[in-house]
Amino acid sequence: MIPGILVIIPLYIIFSKLGMINTHIGLFIYYVTVNLPFCVITMRSFFERIPITLEEAAKVDGCTKMQSLFKIVFPIMFPGIVSVFVFGFIGAWNELIAGSIFISTPEMWTIPVGLKTLIGKYNVEWGLLMAGGVMALIPTALMFAVMQKFIVEGMTAGAVKE
Repeated sequence: MIPGILVIIPLYIIFSKLGMINTHIGLFIYYVTVNLPFCVITMRSFFERIPITLEEAAKVDGCTKMQSLFKIVFPIMFPGIVSVFVFGFIGAWNELIAGSIFISTPEMWTIPVGLKTLIGKYNVEWGLLMAGGVMALIPTALMFAVMQKFIVEGMTAGAVKE
């Protein structure tokens, strides 16, 4: 794994040649590029936790590979998938540097980039900054509130090796 900041210059060159500077798709590709290694490594531990005997038992019971995937493996993996999704989302939601570099049009700024503009050289718009911070917190707080059970279950699932 390499730090996400190392891929910004090559991606900026590629995105500028492809016309993806100042587009949300370019920013999305960056977020996927940076968050994918964390997601893969985390999901690997969840996949290793599933015993192969469950899939074999499903095959003996007459399940196809797709049926065993959706009826056996996916329900076991769901807390891990939710945990990885939430942490990947938060990593992208709070990211400031790529949003500042790849997006220059004020109408397309991400929330952290917009909040950064409230901090001037000699003054800070504290009221607007705090209100914006609370507004930026609402989607992640709601996501945590709704998915809290799965997040806790997913993060503790790989903690103890059997």
